[in-house]
Amino acid sequence: MVGNAMEQLTEAQSILGLEEQTIQRMQDRLEVEQTLVSTQIVKLVEADPYDATLRLDVLRNQLEATFAVTSSLGKLSLANYL
Repeated sequence: MVGNAMEQLTEAQSILGLEEQTIQRMQDRLEVEQTLVSTQIVKLVEADPYDATLRLDVLRNQLEATFAVTSSLGKLSLANYL
């Protein structure tokens, strides 16, 4: 009877230890995520609107150039080349 109780206690302790490890890993992961989110929020809040506008314009121009090249490539044919 005492032996059975000791086995059950040992099993409960093992389960509790595993649960504690799981909780600790989750806490660690959440701390990392919180740091990343906080960093992104700071970057958004502190973003220079002029710099952001300039970067957006550069990206827009690159995208338009890509579309123009894609359109030109679509119009190419061997018959037109010859």
